[in-house]
Amino acid sequence: MSNLEESFITYLHENREYPVENDFNAYQMGKNILVVEIWNFDYLAALRFQKLAQDYVSWNRDKRIYIFTSHPRVFTVGRGLVKGKSTTGTELREFNESLVSRLKFPVHRIKRGGGITFHYPGQWIFYPIVNLNHPDNNLKDLIHFMLDSAKKVVSDRYGLTEIDTRRKQIGMWKGNYKLASLGIGLEKFVTYHGMALNVSYDELMWKELGKINPCGFPSSTYRCLEDFIGGEKKDIMLEFHEYFIYHMRKTVFV
Repeated sequence: MSNLEESFITYLHENREYPVENDFNAYQMGKNILVVEIWNFDYLAALRFQKLAQDYVSWNRDKRIYIFTSHPRVFTVGRGLVKGKSTTGTELREFNESLVSRLKFPVHRIKRGGGITFHYPGQWIFYPIVNLNHPDNNLKDLIHFMLDSAKKVVSDRYGLTEIDTRRKQIGMWKGNYKLASLGIGLEKFVTYHGMALNVSYDELMWKELGKINPCGFPSSTYRCLEDFIGGEKKDIMLEFHEYFIYHMRKTVFV
């Protein structure tokens, strides 16, 4: 066990938030990055976990904790949309609160920008916990790193073309289809929340999306990675994650 891993896990035990009910893997990358992998993590438990990681990083400014996870089906509602038209020319639409009782999955209100969005087991999620009160860290570079790394993997490994990560409506796009959403929260200069990439199709979730406008867009805007991949489609989530970590090892400054 590395020094950084041991230090953080000791901190979790002291706060009684060690995620023993989930498959849990942690390893150090370079001097200052701890990668944590927890799949099918309850959303509220994951939020508490991020908060503890924030506290740890607030006292250890040069450290970063990169949490990779997925969640059971759930909706989250942010602080609201930035008004205006999308890059596709459609007006962004706020979530209608009266629809909450019609949704089959839990709805949680959280402290991040944006409107309503969704999580489900076939979605790959990256929560970077980074202290911006450090001369080597800034939010713009962090966002570009997340999106560009994901773009690199889907382009090189899966041959996807025309992937755009620089639109006003932040995320990863293929034409007019949105594959990944990104929303960062900030408390005491430390980031939380992050990026969610739709990897595989989930019939139950997509039926629910027809009732809402995720991030202000029509539900038909959202697609998943497997929609654009030919051939065998087993274990795309694991494969994508392995290639993302491989790319990160080669490119991130540690």
